[in-house]
Amino acid sequence: MRRKFLFVPAAVLAFAPLPVQAFSWASVVQFLKETEREMSAWAVNVKQTALSANLMGNSERVAKQQLKNAMDAIEIGEKAYRVAIDYSPVTGQPSSARCTIQRHNAIHVEAQAQRDVDHRKLMTSYAAGRVSSRIEAQSNWLKNHHAHYCTVSEAKQGMCQLTADGMQGWDTNYAGAFMELTLAPEAELAAYDYAASLIDARAEAGIDCESADCVAAQVNHFSFAAAGAMVAHSIVGQAVDRRQPFLSGQ
Repeated sequence: MRRKFLFVPAAVLAFAPLPVQAFSWASVVQFLKETEREMSAWAVNVKQTALSANLMGNSERVAKQQLKNAMDAIEIGEKAYRVAIDYSPVTGQPSSARCTIQRHNAIHVEAQAQRDVDHRKLMTSYAAGRVSSRIEAQSNWLKNHHAHYCTVSEAKQGMCQLTADGMQGWDTNYAGAFMELTLAPEAELAAYDYAASLIDARAEAGIDCESADCVAAQVNHFSFAAAGAMVAHSIVGQAVDRRQPFLSGQ
C-alpha cells in the first residue's frame, strides 16, 4: 500500500501559529532583558545618590570650616580689642592684670597680718597661763594624750584605747603634725599639743606672792619660760603658717 504525502507551501508555514513552548521562551528572554535594564537604572540611581550625598557632605564640611575660621577671627579680633583698650602706657602691661595682682597682694598682706595676730594671741595665752601645780598639769597632759594620741604600744599595755584616726603619738612626734603643708583643724591642735609637750611655760599659781622665795621662783620661771618661748615661738609659728587660711578681721 503506497502512502500519500501532503505538500504544504513555505508561505503557509510562515503564518502558522507558534507552539506554546516558543511563546514561553520569548517571555523569559524579554523578562531577563527588562530585569537587566532595570538593574542598570537602579545602579545609575545609586551612583547618583552617592555622588549627591558626597557633595552635600563636602559642602557641609566646608561650611563648618568657614564658620570655625570666622569664629576664630572674631575671637582674635576681640582679644586684640581688649588688649588695645586695656593697655597701660605707664607699665606697658594690661591694667586689669595689674589690678588682679594688686588684689592678690592685698589678700596676701591681710592673710600675713592675720597670721601674725593669731601667732601673738597664741603665744600670749601660752606664756601667761597658770596651773595649780605641776603634778596637776602633767596629769592633764596624760589625760589629753590618752584621749587623742594613744599609740599602739600604749593600747597593747592597756593604758588607753586606740583611736583609728591616724594621729597616734602626734603630740610627741614632729613628723606627725607637720607632715603636710596645710594642716586640718585636728592636726593644728596636735601641733599645739606637740609644742606644749616640749615646753610647758605655765607657772604654778603658788609663786604669785611677794615673799623672797616667791620672787626667786618667779625669776626662775621667767628664765625657764624665756628659753622655752623660743622653741614654742618656732613650733607655733610653723603651725600657724600651715593652718587653713581665713581672715577673721581680729
